[in-house]
Amino acid sequence: MQPTSRPGRWWRILCAAVCLAATAVGGQVTRGGHRADLANRTGSPAVADAEVDRLAQRLGADPAEIFRRLRDAGIDAVLAKERPAAGLEQALVVDRRVLARVAPAAGAGSLLERAAAASASRPGLSTVVLGAGPSLEELASFLEAKGAPPEVLLRDEQGRPVALGLPLASTDLDELGLGFDVDRLEDLRRQGFRIYLQYRAIPPDLAPGPRDWEALLAPARRLEAPAVFFNDRELPGYPDELEPLAAVLEGTGAAAGMIEGFDQRGFLTVARRLGYRVVRLHAIQPAELANMSQAREVERYRLAAAERNIRVLLIRVHHTDDAAADLERTLQVTEAVRAQLAAAGFDFGDPTVVVPPRVGPRTQTLMALGVAAAVVLSGDLAGLALPALVLAGLWTAGFAGLLAAAEPLQVMRVGALGAALVFPVLSLLLVARRAPRSLGAALAAYGGAGLAAAAGGLYQVAFLSHPAFMQRLTLYLGTKLSLSLPALAVGLAVALRFGHLDRIRALRGRRLLQSSVPVPWVLAGVAVAAVGFVVLTRSGNQPLVMPSALELQVRQILTEWLGVRPRFKEFAFGHVLLILALALGAGRGLAPVLFMLAAVGQMSIVNTFAHVHSPVAVVVIRWLYGLAAGAVLGAVLVLALRRLWPGGFAGAGGRPGGPPP
Repeated sequence: MQPTSRPGRWWRILCAAVCLAATAVGGQVTRGGHRADLANRTGSPAVADAEVDRLAQRLGADPAEIFRRLRDAGIDAVLAKERPAAGLEQALVVDRRVLARVAPAAGAGSLLERAAAASASRPGLSTVVLGAGPSLEELASFLEAKGAPPEVLLRDEQGRPVALGLPLASTDLDELGLGFDVDRLEDLRRQGFRIYLQYRAIPPDLAPGPRDWEALLAPARRLEAPAVFFNDRELPGYPDELEPLAAVLEGTGAAAGMIEGFDQRGFLTVARRLGYRVVRLHAIQPAELANMSQAREVERYRLAAAERNIRVLLIRVHHTDDAAADLERTLQVTEAVRAQLAAAGFDFGDPTVVVPPRVGPRTQTLMALGVAAAVVLSGDLAGLALPALVLAGLWTAGFAGLLAAAEPLQVMRVGALGAALVFPVLSLLLVARRAPRSLGAALAAYGGAGLAAAAGGLYQVAFLSHPAFMQRLTLYLGTKLSLSLPALAVGLAVALRFGHLDRIRALRGRRLLQSSVPVPWVLAGVAVAAVGFVVLTRSGNQPLVMPSALELQVRQILTEWLGVRPRFKEFAFGHVLLILALALGAGRGLAPVLFMLAAVGQMSIVNTFAHVHSPVAVVVIRWLYGLAAGAVLGAVLVLALRRLWPGGFAGAGGRPGGPPP
């Protein structure tokens, strides 16, 4: 197959200029994102009020004293969940049948006896709630606002309810949620804690009536909650009443709270109405915490804030047989987390919302033209100029159509995917040449490839500069595609450009089927298949294969040493093979395979920049660490192979497409 005619010199200059101009704009957007990161570094260590109450009960201590010690250690916020039936301090929830059995023992005229008599004539009731007038009045109002109004069975002399009847079992009440002890939370707020509220969903089968969102969110307004979180997989009011919920929530001044790793249906709708004012929370699950060292626990919280822009850190209270030790560890973890965040430049207070630079249609158009120019340059280097021009034209026309008609987030996803597909290919074709290189020249070319891949990363930042991506409200498109297709394209391009397909073209029909396959090519094919399987199953928003315990331990060591951990598939695999491929030259028989495997590192670089939920500085440091570590390991490999195989790096590497000498 002969390469197609190449575009003229001026076409190449024009495409390079467009690429560089778009890269410069991407750099400006990235710089703006870095400034936004630095301007919004206010975190908030918090505890859950229910966990503190349980700890105080185990210690036989006053919860107020535990809260005081936690505040002194650095906790500045409390996350309050809606109360279950057992959490009503001034009320008693009783099954109606149980009440009927125990009421006679309380005596005639007692509250129990009168409530049992009142509920007996109402067979539809399942649960009776008894308590003081003020607390039951508040509870009745809250349940009515949720759409599950209780029936008042008895009132006191002031006309306030002292017995309520509900057609729900106590487990249903737990699922529905019974509001908050606002007076107690108000007291905690006066002590210096900010209060986050966490609402339960409102299942329509339990609460079929209309909702009063103003009444439901009144506690958030009264407590001046910086953020309101939600407890279940669906937000209250999902799917039909999200707009009223968001409108009232906006009026309270609270941000929407998002729990990391916990997808909730309806959240994006509410966040969009709030102008993407979202505060994210990180919590360690109790099952993980049980086997986690204190140092690892502290590191988890630090990484959440420093590497993922999470601003609320829920410090969990341990639950072992030694309550005093649990309290002490919680205090120590809090002090350590606060100290590490302060050392990293964080302040403490109301959590801030990181707002990325705004990228409009003009910038998106320039970035899309930069992608098209990169396609043309890649095709030119591969000897496929005409197909590349056609593909670039289709890309430009398609993106223009999306820009005019599609939803903005979808436009951003497609633009980022285009950059992720083309720049790993361009970065490798720019440095591929037939002849072997000296180690110094190979390292210089390796650095150039790393810079070209990082340029593609700047495109990613520009395309994805939106709060929905920064807050991980919506996800990047085509991760697995962007970690597979460029490698295949690189292998094909190297094979075409350097004549590795000559032997295959010479064999036709039966001769091709009957030809022998050298063992190195068989091994190379197995290696490509294995690497492809690992990369694809370990990548994406929901990876199929998780890291091994050993790898997690090595990751932990690297994080402790470097602060920011480089990616294994870059420095320990892709970058090493790229240096080897550059030193051997693209004329070697296995060069297409080597470059294909080396593309793993370049694809990972571009993909790393797509993690816009991470601070820009962290992404850049991770890229630089990966380049440096890969250079060291690659140089060691090349020097070792030169000793073992001195003739392999000499000359042009034999005839194109042939085996190494």
